[in-house]
Amino acid sequence: MNRYKIKFLKEAELELKKLDKNLFIKVSKALVKVVADPLAYSEPLEQRMSMNLTGLRKVYVDNKRIRIVFLVVEERLFVLVVSVNRRDKGKVYQITKERIDKYNTLLQKLKDTKIEINDIFIT
Repeated sequence: MNRYKIKFLKEAELELKKLDKNLFIKVSKALVKVVADPLAYSEPLEQRMSMNLTGLRKVYVDNKRIRIVFLVVEERLFVLVVSVNRRDKGKVYQITKERIDKYNTLLQKLKDTKIEINDIFIT
């Protein structure tokens, strides 16, 4: 099995950095498992709170207090973390939807393997 690389939207990277040390470690450990086998270690998202999140996946951390939402880009063998947030009445889904809408053009480019990854503005 191929090991996936991990990329973050800049907002998700900031969310990760804002976590306290204990949560940061737990999220980091979960992400190690995700990159080893993203489909086996996560659940698919589809329709949530009347938002179409099809194609995204989620994994819980810290007794389901934290939700990591990501996109698996099979064409490039990487996982793109979209959001790392506390579960709060669907807030993470709203944030995720806003980011997906904001980066829609970029996300389409990710699947085009003719475009160099360095030309796409992701950390």
